[in-house]
Parts: sequence; structure tokens; C-alpha cells
Amino acid sequence: MEINFSAIFNLLTQSPGDLIYHLVVSLALILVLVSAAHKRLQAANQEAAKHLIIGTSVLLLLQLLLFGVRFLPNFEISHLDFLIGTVERAASVLTITWLTWTFVENQKSSLLTWLAAVISLVVILLAAASLFLGTLLPADVAASLQRFLLIWEVTAFALILACLIAILIKKPAQWGVAVGILLAIACGYLVQRLSPNTYTNQMGAVRLAQALTLPWIIATLQRVSRPTGTESASDNNQAPVNGEKRVDPKPTLIDQLLQIPLQETAENKYRAIARAVSLSVISDICYLVRIPKEANQVQLLTGYDLIREEFLPAKTLERAELLHIMGAWEEGHSLTLSDAQANTRDAVTFTLLLRYHRIGNLLAFPLSLPDQPLAGGVIFLSPYTGKNFGEDTVELLNKIKNTLAQVLFTVDPIEKLKTDLERSHLAQSALTQDKEILTRALAQMGSAVEIRENAIKQLKAKFQIEKLEIVKQLDECQAKLRTLAAQAAAQKDYANELEQSKTEMRQLNAERDQLRTELKRANARIKDLENQSGQTGPIRLSVENQVLSLDAIAANARLGAAAKLSQKGIILEILNPDGRQIIRTDPLLLQSILSGLLDNAIQASEPGNKIQLSQALSLETGMLIIQVTDLGEGLTQEEQRILFNGDQSAIPGIGSIQAIREAIRAIRLLNGKIWIKSQKNEFTTFRVQLPVRIID
Repeated sequence: MEINFSAIFNLLTQSPGDLIYHLVVSLALILVLVSAAHKRLQAANQEAAKHLIIGTSVLLLLQLLLFGVRFLPNFEISHLDFLIGTVERAASVLTITWLTWTFVENQKSSLLTWLAAVISLVVILLAAASLFLGTLLPADVAASLQRFLLIWEVTAFALILACLIAILIKKPAQWGVAVGILLAIACGYLVQRLSPNTYTNQMGAVRLAQALTLPWIIATLQRVSRPTGTESASDNNQAPVNGEKRVDPKPTLIDQLLQIPLQETAENKYRAIARAVSLSVISDICYLVRIPKEANQVQLLTGYDLIREEFLPAKTLERAELLHIMGAWEEGHSLTLSDAQANTRDAVTFTLLLRYHRIGNLLAFPLSLPDQPLAGGVIFLSPYTGKNFGEDTVELLNKIKNTLAQVLFTVDPIEKLKTDLERSHLAQSALTQDKEILTRALAQMGSAVEIRENAIKQLKAKFQIEKLEIVKQLDECQAKLRTLAAQAAAQKDYANELEQSKTEMRQLNAERDQLRTELKRANARIKDLENQSGQTGPIRLSVENQVLSLDAIAANARLGAAAKLSQKGIILEILNPDGRQIIRTDPLLLQSILSGLLDNAIQASEPGNKIQLSQALSLETGMLIIQVTDLGEGLTQEEQRILFNGDQSAIPGIGSIQAIREAIRAIRLLNGKIWIKSQKNEFTTFRVQLPVRIID
């Protein structure tokens, strides 16, 4: 038994799977959007927050666009399928573009922003042109435009490769997550194209890949995850440092060291460490520095001004702005700059950063981790006192450098567990809410189905009762007619009795006509009840269903019409793309439909003409669609109305009215529908739609 991957992948393209897909992706994007907006209002990492707001807003708008396509009006089937397929593929290309922009772009203006805007404009214009062309063309020509959908998929795959190259070259924050998302979407395109029997205008495999990976865009919140914390309160026991009064910093230092593990946020922890280190060295200003991996930047995590007793804001610098310090740290040793070297690039950088006319003496000490030779460092400045940082300071830092690096640059296990626990709670809450929504929706649908089934059962029972009563009345009238006819034959010699019998017969005939009129009214009432209950044809009490293939159906139809086709020299063309598909239906009624339509087409066609028989299955609706086309005289609108109104008079464009009547009767017994499309002196096409059971 083989697995039907087509059904699995199409779960997210049909209700309620498409709703689940949009909910999962949209909720993740809304979470990122709200969090980024909150961080921007807190004036923390404003540029990164603004970038995330723009990127996630575009991605969310694309999801809303896809969700809105399902509410479009019902155009012709081929046009609607082509429209949905084109919009979904264009939205997927735009999603790939702006997803890459969200992960890569970090500056206010750059080439990547311009390129993303140009790609978006081109995609929108091409999609609009495709939709305009698809809606203008007839259904049979629009079907040939399916190759344009393949071009969209190839374009999306090529764009994914280009975006992967850009991310691997630039390697922004969370670049691994971005690569994983793009690779998963690329796998979705490959599965969509390579798997057998999975092609559809709506991309189920791609939606599955997006639903599994796009929520990982939440990882970008790490860029704005440094909330602005409250500054540590100044120690009341610490007195100002001056030349007249000496203060012992040990109590304040011990108190600050004890406060480090009590901090709840990373920024407060950095501030406590900066203050403790500054007190231990008695430095005017102390900066904590971190150097990111694979980045040409230097992050000043925080700074502390011991004289003013205030914290300095964080700052990100280029390596070239601290040229001498970075050179010394990369060689593995510290750097000392005196007040006389105020014209160096490093001194100028700190002068501008502090907005002070001098920085005094400078000591830059590197810090490392076992897996990172250069993780960051500590920079001491003395702009107020001009203190010289000698060997005793370097010796102290050598003793504490390993512990200081671990505290600064490694994640606290408890804090990591708390973060994971919060994320798990958020995911659990979202899943619980989705479960409740789906449960309520399923309950409502079950109630509606049960109500409809009860109504149909009641209508069927009422129909059977009325039908039995009418048939009984007709049998009684026929019995009376036979009795009176026998009496009239036996009493031919009695003129008066004969005249009386004739009078009674006329009365019975009048009663019979009246009963027929009532029968027609009952049939009309039954038809009205069927329309109200959703019934598409007369209720069939017994159906002998059999399993057969579409190839067998076409072969039987050709064999049954072979003699008439040969007699008139007419060519029968059969279009049967789903010939190997097995279905279950009533073969006698189906053969009656095909025989009637083919018999009419043969009689309506001139010798030597061609007749076309088309069979196709709609897997979405479970319908067998049959079309029979002849190139005969054709019908006008008035002649079509006469045909379906039950008029038995001859119609020039119809070969056999009786054959058409028999076919229509069989179609109604199978709960099917029939349409006619004709053009005078051109062609006539009968289209039949029958509900069948498709066997995998």
C-alpha cells in the first residue's frame, strides 16, 4: 500500500489546513512585530527594531494577501486556479526576498534595500500581467499557461540560491537560522516538483515547509533583546575621590561583587561588573568590550564613570576606530597609551565618545575564552586624575582574567533555562488557543451536517409517500378504465348503455387528466424540495455500482458507436488523460449517457466530420466530467431553451431528441448535471458532471 503524498501536501491548501498554515505563520510574525515595536518605544536598539518592524510587516501583509485570495468571487474554474497559483507563487518570491532582507540588512540605506524594492516591483508587475492575460483568454487557452507557473517556481528557486550566497558572504546575526529557513523552502519546491501526482496550482509542499520554518524568525528578536534596565544605585558608603580625603573602596567593592549574581538582565549584570572592576583598579572610567565572532566590529557593552558615579551608554564601533588596541589584542598582549599620545586614532575615538577634551592615560587589557582567542577586553581611562596604570594593575587583571571572561561572555545556565521555559510557555499557549478554535469550528460543522442530513431524510421519506399515493391512484384509474371498456364491449347491443358507458369513460378520462395534473404538481413540488435540500437530481432508490476504469468506459463507448460511425464515415476522437484511474459508479446508466450523447452527435454530424469525446476527473470535487462535441448545425438560444423545456418537436441542430432525453434521464438518476454550449453553424458541446467514487 503506497502513501498518497498528494493528499498529505494538499492538507495546507484546503480548509481547515490553509487556516492553520496562515495562523501559525501570522502569529509568529505578529509576535516579532509587537516585540520589535515595544523595544523601539523603549529606545533600546532602535535601528534593529525598526528594521524588524519593516521586514515582518511586509511578510505579514503577504500572508494576509494569500489569505484574502480564498474569498475571491467564483470565476470560471480554469481562470480561478490560474489566478490562485500565480498569486501564491508571486507571494512566495516576495516572501523569500523580504525574509532575506530582514535577516541581512542592518543599515538605514544600502544596495540590498534598493535591490529588494526593485525585485518586489518587478514581481508585482509580472504577476499583474500574468493575471490579466489569464483572465482574458478562454478556458482552453488559459490551461496552456500552466508553464508560466513552472517559470515562477524556477525563479523562486534561483532567488533562494542567490539569497543563500548573500547570507553566507555577509553572515549577519542569526545567519544560521536564515540559511535553515531558505533551505527548507527550497526543499519544499523540489518536493512539489519532483514528487509524483503532487502538482497542483496551490503549493502544498512549499506551504508545509514555510509553516515549519517561518516561525523561527522569532530568533531575530535577539537583536533587540537588551532592555533598558535601571541603573545601579550609588553606594552611600562611597565618598568622592579627591586629594584631601582617602576612601577605602573595599566595602563598596565587596557589595558590588555580591550584587553581580542578583542581576536579572544582561545589561544590569554588565553594569555591576563594570562598577566592580572600576572600583578594584580605582579607574576614572572603565569600559567592558566584546568582540563578536566573524564581524568587523567592536561592542562597548557598558561603561562606568567612577568620578561622576554614572553609567555610560553602550556603543558599537568599527575595528578601524580602535586600530592600535585591536592590533595589540590580536597579538595577545595589553596596550598602554599615555596622555602624550592623545593624537592616536584610539585616543581620538574615546575623546569623541566621551565628549571630553582629554582621556588621560589608557590601559587596554584583552580577555579570551577557551574556544575564542579574542572574546573582548577591559579598557581603563583616567581623564580626570591622569592616573598611570602600572604593572600592579596588569598583574591584578592577569589573576582575574579567566573568571572575568567567563562571567562576561558566557550565558548563565539558569537564565538560558528561563528563556527556553518562557518560549515553551508561549508556544504552548498558542497551540492551546489554536486547539480550542479548531474544536469549536469542528463542533459547529458537525451540527450543521447533522441538521442537513436529517432534512434530506425527511424530504426523501415525504417524496416516497407522495409517489406511492399517486401511483396507487393511477392504478385504480387504469383498473376502472379496463372494467368500463370490458362492460362497453359486452353491451354493444344496448345503445343507451353504450352511451352511458361513453359518458362514464369521459368522466374517468377527465379524472385521469386531473390526476396527471396533480402528479405534475407533485413532481414540481418534489423538484423544489430537492433544490432546497441541495439535491442535484432525482433520488435514486437502488444503484448497482461497479468498479471500472476510465479507459474501459471509453472503449465501451467506442465499441457501442462503431457501427454508426463506420456507416457515416465519422471520426471519433477520445481525450482521456486520467484513463488508468479506477472509479465506482453504475456502468449501465453511464453507458446509457455516453450512448445517447454519441448517437445524437453522429446523427447531427455530416458524413466525414469529427466527433470529440473528453473524459476527466476532478480530484478536489470527486466529479467525472464528460464532454461530447459535434461540428453539426448547432443551436440558437431559443432552440436550446426548447430542448431543455421538454418540447418533443424536431430541432435542426439536434440529431436525436429521444437519445438526448434518455441521456438526461440517466444523468438525473446518477444525481449529475448537464450543460449545453452551442454556436449556430459551428458546433454543439454537451458537458456532463457526475458524482463518482474515486478509488486510489
